[in-house]
Amino acid sequence: LPISDAFAIFLGEKWREAGVYVQILAPMFSIRLVSNCFTNVTIVTGKQLIAFIIQITYLIATIGLYVYARITDIDIYSFLNIMNVLFCVIYSLYFFVLAQMCTKRMENKYEIFK
Repeated sequence: LPISDAFAIFLGEKWREAGVYVQILAPMFSIRLVSNCFTNVTIVTGKQLIAFIIQITYLIATIGLYVYARITDIDIYSFLNIMNVLFCVIYSLYFFVLAQMCTKRMENKYEIFK
């Protein structure tokens, strides 16, 4: 059952379009859910600058996408698809950086016991 159909069945036909938007953005929010679980790693390791740089990257990407959408007059589906891909890349890179920070932190922790 596609998400848009589920929205139409449970919330009414007027909500079908919202289901399409959710279907487009689901990968981005899935990756975001996983990567945001590790955001406190930057605080624990004292690397808040990395979190700040990521937040600036989100801001620049959002503003850039908005300006691009206004200039090219793309439709909402294209806008959401571009946003999905762009933010999936950013969230994936953020997750990779956080995972590396966790791994290095754990390696350093075990070196104490050697």
